[in-house]
Amino acid sequence: MDFSEAFALFKSTIKTVIELKSIINSLSEVNLEATAKQLSNSTYVKNKENHKTVINCIIYASKNRPKNLFLYISLLRLLGTFFDYQDYIDSKLLQMHHTMQLSLFEDGKIGKKDILQFCKRDDDNCCFFFHIYQNESPENYPFISERTRNFIQNIKSIDKHIKYCKEGHCEVNIARLIRDDNVEEFTSYCVKQNIGFNTKIPHSIYEQYSMINSHFDMPTLLEYSAYFCSIKVFKFLWLQITEYPNTLPTFAVAGGDPEIINIIESKKKKDFDSLCVKIAIEYDRPEIIEYLHNQQGIEYTPFNIVTAIEYNNWTAFNLILNDNPNFLIFRIPPAMNTFLHIAASSGILELVKFFCSLKDSNVAVTDKFGISFSYFIRLLFIQHQMLKLRSISYFQ
Repeated sequence: MDFSEAFALFKSTIKTVIELKSIINSLSEVNLEATAKQLSNSTYVKNKENHKTVINCIIYASKNRPKNLFLYISLLRLLGTFFDYQDYIDSKLLQMHHTMQLSLFEDGKIGKKDILQFCKRDDDNCCFFFHIYQNESPENYPFISERTRNFIQNIKSIDKHIKYCKEGHCEVNIARLIRDDNVEEFTSYCVKQNIGFNTKIPHSIYEQYSMINSHFDMPTLLEYSAYFCSIKVFKFLWLQITEYPNTLPTFAVAGGDPEIINIIESKKKKDFDSLCVKIAIEYDRPEIIEYLHNQQGIEYTPFNIVTAIEYNNWTAFNLILNDNPNFLIFRIPPAMNTFLHIAASSGILELVKFFCSLKDSNVAVTDKFGISFSYFIRLLFIQHQMLKLRSISYFQ
């Protein structure tokens, strides 16, 4: 099958997923109950084989729209009767915001043993959930580090810790004032506390956003306001600061506020670059992806396709691949994987079918370590068959 024919077929198969993501990304306080009802009545959502995709869409949306975290928690609760989270407990699906994980625990959807599994992954998990496992026998959590022990010892109030866990954001006052976009209180607080406008937001175990705590150094007040689309605070800080951080455009792109992006672009203070395109794909900002490509002249690369697959961003996948089918012959370092390898390891069956259907597809290809595409396919087949078996028992 030639590229145009295969691509058209693939787009038709993922049309429902793109529509689903659009509905979930558009969640608001006004349409929460209507959205939950719309999804509940959807034949796609009722099919258990699609539950992984639905949960994934909600998880990504909660990470990409941080101010709507509690709306997505509420949406999961309203859809709670559909999902058996135990099916996905060991997968990346539950690498969600800790506050969302905590809500599942409180609702009885996951258990204490699952929380302990999360805690084995990193120190922040251990710190965040320590109030759940603190009365367990020490031999049940030998993975606790010295850093975690120090954090626990410095907690002055368990009640406050739990409150911060449920809020799901950085607990310091200056961060809260920025998120609330309360410019009057913000300026007053900065004066009273003698806080400089180039100050950085401190690391917080309660705020589980990769842009804030892992992609870069901790954000400045200006970057934090751009990320949370706090336009009033942003405009105030913009006029007070003479030197702007190099990573400001990436925080603005992640936040997705067009006015903030236009301010940065119009003043030519900092350049938007290829990293901004990656972030726009990760944060599902299709309009910004096109703006950066068409107006800023930033070229797409094969790595953008990889990012789109990694974050299940099929709008970006379609947009970029439609104009650049030649990207499919590219091998991705460091393992020099082909897109067949990447499709299979993603666990997305329709994507594998698409790449296999291309006329130049070579299913015998191996990466530089000699690992074949068929190895990943076997793993995907096993995963798919297990899900089908669970689906059969679910409806019996």
